[in-house]
Amino acid sequence: MTQTRWITLGTCGGPFQRTEAFQISNARVVDEDVSLCDVGNGVLRRLAEAGIDPARLRGVFLTHHHPDHLADLGIVLLTHWLGPGDRRLVVGGPHGTGHLVAGLADAYRHTELTEAPDKPGIVERVTVHEAERPADHRLVELYRDEAILVEAIEVAHFRSPSPGAARPHAIGLRVTTPDRVIAYTGDTGMTPALVPLAQDANLLVSEVVDVPRITEDLRTRFAAAPAIVDRVEYNMRNNHLTPEEIGSVAASAHVRQILLTHFVPYPAPESVAGLVCAAGAGAVPVIAARDLGEY
Repeated sequence: MTQTRWITLGTCGGPFQRTEAFQISNARVVDEDVSLCDVGNGVLRRLAEAGIDPARLRGVFLTHHHPDHLADLGIVLLTHWLGPGDRRLVVGGPHGTGHLVAGLADAYRHTELTEAPDKPGIVERVTVHEAERPADHRLVELYRDEAILVEAIEVAHFRSPSPGAARPHAIGLRVTTPDRVIAYTGDTGMTPALVPLAQDANLLVSEVVDVPRITEDLRTRFAAAPAIVDRVEYNMRNNHLTPEEIGSVAASAHVRQILLTHFVPYPAPESVAGLVCAAGAGAVPVIAARDLGEY
């Protein structure tokens, strides 16, 4: 009987390292088939601690190109290339993912030269799938095989107060397996796209930010630089999700359970209960993820 497991390898958001948790990464395990959703720093260490052999990896799916979501993509590609066999690793993500993979492979060119001269290069062991970017914010198929269907939808992670600013592509991922539907927001502000992403999902895996704590810290840390405070606070309020917003989406989409992750700032134990309570106000059960948690 198929059993889908979602393992939160890392649960910390933001570009900086912490001692409490590794950067955001998730493993989706269906029997012996494993794929990763985002690969922040520390993913290979966490895979080892979870008892997952990297040789089992079939795919890596990125939600966007911020460093805390892709810092270890290069080493994952290199590890796959060094492994046995000739199976190609699927790498799926938003627009620009092919450029990213090609650049990382080029950076490892001199590493490739250390192996046998007839060994295929890194790019020859990878198949890239880039999500479409339709104007009507609908789900599009990103990847499908006998174990999973991965769909993507554009989300709102790059709103800017500057008119005409470039808008990179960010996506949420909807993973359907024989026994479960798991919706993963990636990083995003409130957007109508979140309801079709999460509709009737068994599990909604959502980023969460604690805006009051962030603002308090910013105003202390950057008291002499109010422009920095304004910019970061705008980003947190418009390009990320509060617990209350997550609960509202989950209730509208008839989600069975919420899993909070990608914590910014990383919460002290006494703060976790408040985040869970606020997200659960819509009467959907809520869990706060931990590194190496299995759900």
